[in-house]
Amino acid sequence: MANDRGGSPEKSESVIAMGAAKTFLLGVGAQKAGTTWLHEYVHRVPSTRGRRPKEFHVWNAIDAAGTGDAATARADTWSRKDLLMTVFRKQPWLYFTYFSGLLSLPGTKLVTDITPTYSSLSAATFGRIRDGFAGRGVEVKVVFLMRDPVERLWSAVRMARRKRPDAAGRPDETEEIASYYATDHALIRGRYDRTVANLESVFEPESVFFGFFESLFDHTTLERLSGFLDVPIDVEFADRQYNVSAKKAGDDLPTHLAARIASDYREVYDFCGHRFPDSRNLWKGYALL
Repeated sequence: MANDRGGSPEKSESVIAMGAAKTFLLGVGAQKAGTTWLHEYVHRVPSTRGRRPKEFHVWNAIDAAGTGDAATARADTWSRKDLLMTVFRKQPWLYFTYFSGLLSLPGTKLVTDITPTYSSLSAATFGRIRDGFAGRGVEVKVVFLMRDPVERLWSAVRMARRKRPDAAGRPDETEEIASYYATDHALIRGRYDRTVANLESVFEPESVFFGFFESLFDHTTLERLSGFLDVPIDVEFADRQYNVSAKKAGDDLPTHLAARIASDYREVYDFCGHRFPDSRNLWKGYALL
């Protein structure tokens, strides 16, 4: 399989087996499921490099199955992130070279690209990422965090409103989520069943961490996540909050609307209930079906 000028996967697998490889963390979402906290958690460790940007938005722009909705700034206002995104989209092999270069720095064990929209990527693109790094002797580890679909959507709408508080002619929050939850923009971020299937068709089980926002900060999950990424555990870090879309009094969704959303995401609930039985105890949305 082609691997973006990275050499053969067979060769890189032997390097990984000898313990010489370092790790690239691919965070694939979900949006509003703790990805910013994850980014901060791994970057508190000195052996993790490349703190900014958190999200590169490279593969969702390349992948035909992705949204390609990451806007590019005007040339006269480009940031370092804009420049990197543009270069990597045009010549993806440089993406692998860039992160491999960071990993070559003394004391560096882990680098990251945590872009929630990557949950929309096709299996072929996940394979391309795996092979591009494999040819450079870099192991890819994937983290996919999920959240109750109803709660995730509600949090996403509140976040969008917080970022654009003065949007003219905007409907109220309930009307906004009612018109949003079934759009393509929402679905590609919330079809966990598709993301899991694509990941499992490409990566070995030991290379993927599946977790839930609702239990992410429990000691057991922190221990499992820290072991997976080979970073020291920090229980106190669980109390830190990032990008919280806080609810105000009376902010709960009307029950009939929450039930309608849950019904439209029944396939996701059914899949997760079977594949990840713990979700049935963590997600309130099951009670709405």
